[in-house]
Amino acid sequence: MLTAAITPPALAVDIPSGGRVGQLPGWPRILDQSTSVEQLRSGVTLSSVQLLTSSGLLKLFQLDVDLTNPDVSLATVVSHNSVVSTGETVTSMANRTGALGGINGDYFAIHTSGVPLNWTVQNGNLIRSGNRWAVFGMTSDNQVNIGKYSWLGSVTVTDSGLNYPIEALNLPLIDHRIIVVNQSMGSVLAAKDATLTYLTPEGSGGRYKVRAVLQHQTTVPPVNGSDVVLAGEGVAATWLALYAPVGSHVQLDYSSIPDWRNLRTAIGGGPILVKNGLPYQDPEAPASFETNQPYPVSGGGISQDGRILHLVTVEGHEGRPYRGLTRPQFAWYFQTIGAWNAMAFDSGGSAQMVARHPGQPFATIVNQPSDGRERPVADGLFVYG
Repeated sequence: MLTAAITPPALAVDIPSGGRVGQLPGWPRILDQSTSVEQLRSGVTLSSVQLLTSSGLLKLFQLDVDLTNPDVSLATVVSHNSVVSTGETVTSMANRTGALGGINGDYFAIHTSGVPLNWTVQNGNLIRSGNRWAVFGMTSDNQVNIGKYSWLGSVTVTDSGLNYPIEALNLPLIDHRIIVVNQSMGSVLAAKDATLTYLTPEGSGGRYKVRAVLQHQTTVPPVNGSDVVLAGEGVAATWLALYAPVGSHVQLDYSSIPDWRNLRTAIGGGPILVKNGLPYQDPEAPASFETNQPYPVSGGGISQDGRILHLVTVEGHEGRPYRGLTRPQFAWYFQTIGAWNAMAFDSGGSAQMVARHPGQPFATIVNQPSDGRERPVADGLFVYG
C-alpha cells in the first residue's frame, strides 16, 4: 500500500491512470491508496483504485478513453433494442454488441415500463426525447457535450396549417398530450380512450400522410418499419380525430435547444457534477435526495481539450451504514482526475461497469453491484475498438 500525499486539488489537474489522489474537499481523510492499471487496448485503460479512508475502504473503477484514437468509438445501447423493456444487464449489452467496456446509463422506470427517463440518440437517430436533466452527447466529429436539451416538438397539418405540440417521442401516454411512437418503442403501451393516427412517410424532412385513424383505443400496439403513430388522450385525442383525418398531410418537427441533430450518440442521466473545470451544483438534479448521501454511483467526464473521456463507477451500498460517494465528493474526484465537464449516471444497484480483459472473449463485470448481482437497466454507454 502507498501512503497518499495530502495536497489540495488544483483546477482540473490531469492525473493519469495510476496517479495518486490527494486529499479532496468534503472527503474523509485518505490514509492509503492502491491502484492497478490495465491496458485493454491502445487508447483504453482500466484502473482499479482502492482508497483507505477514515470512513473505511472505498473502491473506484475508471475507464480512460483516448477519443483521438481512430480505432476507438463510443455508442449507446438500449436494453433489448426497445425503449419499453424488462431491462438488460450491462454485461449482456456489452457482449451482444461486441463492446470493449462500458457503464450503466440513464435513470429509468424501474419495476414498471423500464423506459429510460431522458434523451437517447443512436447513430444520429432520436430514440427517446427527454427532460431537463443532464445529457451526455457525442457529435459526429467526436466532440463530447455534457449539458441540457429542451424539447420543442410539434405536428402541423399542412392542409390547414393547424398545429399541436408533441409532448415527447416514445413515452407512455399522458392526458391531453400527443406522444409520437415509432418502432424503437418496441412494446405495447397502455392507453385510455385514445386516438391513434397512423402516418406513412412521404419523402424526407418529417413529411407524412395519414393512412389510418383509430379512436377509443385502450392500447398502442408496437409500430413496425418506418411508420409513425401519433397517440393522444383527452383533448389531444379529440384534436387528432377532428383535424388530422385519413388522407391529410402532416409535418413532424422533432426540434430542441440546442439542436439534437448534431449528436451521433447521446444518453441521459444527471446531475451535472463539474462545469468548466469547477464542481457544480445542478439545480435540475434527478433523485435530489441522494445529493449528500453516500451512494454507489457511475458517471462520465471529459478533459478540457476533449481528448480523454473518463468513465467512473464507485462501489458502495444503499443500506446502513451507507457507502460510496456523495455527489459533491464525486464531483471533486472528477475535477481532480482532469475532467473539465462531468455528470453522473444512475446510482445504487444500477451503478455497474464492465470490461473485456486482454485475451478474453467476453466482457465481465468489474465492480461489485450493491444488489449483490447485476441489475438489468435501461441503457448504457459503451466503448468499442
